[in-house]
Amino acid sequence: MIYAMTTRSFVDGAFTKNPGVTRYLRVEKAGTGYAVQMLPVDLWLAEVLAAADGNGVLLHVHGFNLEQHETFARHHLIAEGLAQQGFGGVLVSFDWPTNGAVFDYREDRADAHTVAPQLVLDGIAVLRKAAPGIKLDIMAHSMGALVTRHAFHRVVELGKAGAVDV
Repeated sequence: MIYAMTTRSFVDGAFTKNPGVTRYLRVEKAGTGYAVQMLPVDLWLAEVLAAADGNGVLLHVHGFNLEQHETFARHHLIAEGLAQQGFGGVLVSFDWPTNGAVFDYREDRADAHTVAPQLVLDGIAVLRKAAPGIKLDIMAHSMGALVTRHAFHRVVELGKAGAVDV
């Protein structure tokens, strides 16, 4: 099972490559693709925390140039590797909108800046409020590290730094 938060917009029954509101996902492998189900945040939290089984949450923030299905494939590989190393917690991916094209770096960077606060406000703060004592780590790759840095910086700029005070 893959748990993710996505900040891609959702239009005509499909996720796009544009910024949108945060949605909470349960994703299952289905043949060569993925079956994605949007969940209410309270149900998503209950499932994520049950999967963590008291062993923590690792947030994965992907880099640029990934289609959503590639994010899920990467999540699956990381989760398998973590399990082989004895990680007992749950991996949660923060899926932000990228265009999936190497020449769209500038647009991906602008979208990263736009959605970055959602990582803190709709991800970290929500998890910390639901389970104040849970171990929560972040693993960011490439532009995902920029998203993470911008997330904390933008939350302070927006005057919402208290959102993660639990």
